[in-house]
Amino acid sequence: MGEHLAQATYFMNDMSDRIVWVSAGSGVVSPKNLRRVQSEGLETSYRWDLPDRFLSLQVGYTTSSSRKISADFPGDPTVAKQLVYMPQQTLAVSATGTLGIGAAIVKEVGGSLGYSYSGYRYLTEDNTESLPAHGLVNVGIRSRLTLSQLAIWIKLEVNNIFNEEYQVMLGYPMPLRSFRVTVSLEY
Repeated sequence: MGEHLAQATYFMNDMSDRIVWVSAGSGVVSPKNLRRVQSEGLETSYRWDLPDRFLSLQVGYTTSSSRKISADFPGDPTVAKQLVYMPQQTLAVSATGTLGIGAAIVKEVGGSLGYSYSGYRYLTEDNTESLPAHGLVNVGIRSRLTLSQLAIWIKLEVNNIFNEEYQVMLGYPMPLRSFRVTVSLEY
């Protein structure tokens, strides 16, 4: 029942002269050239849509490894280590629903619920310190109204609904709970 779509992609990149941002102390980051880096991983996704998109469920998972494979000096302890600020695992799960109403003005209402997870990120090139993993929950509701030839889309979103404190780079906190109202006109 409904439509199903599953995808999987394996990737592997061997890069030369990759620029990465590394800690220079006191919360400052600076660019660094890595002579050789190898990245590989697997991206997977699955989507299930009920007829007329009444309900849609989506899951996406990525596991990846990005490692320095060239030494800067003999005995370099950062060889074969995960690059800084690159999570090895990410996950996104979402459910969206749409209900056609067909009333005089309100034509459609819908909502969404999503969860995203990002695994820990190393802060140091030798992988001894890391930022913790974090998970965020976002919700939204939307409605489509029509007045003559004018379609009005109204959307309310609440991001990071549980007020998760997190950073994707050390010293740069990300927003706590935030609200967004969007009104779009189509004519």
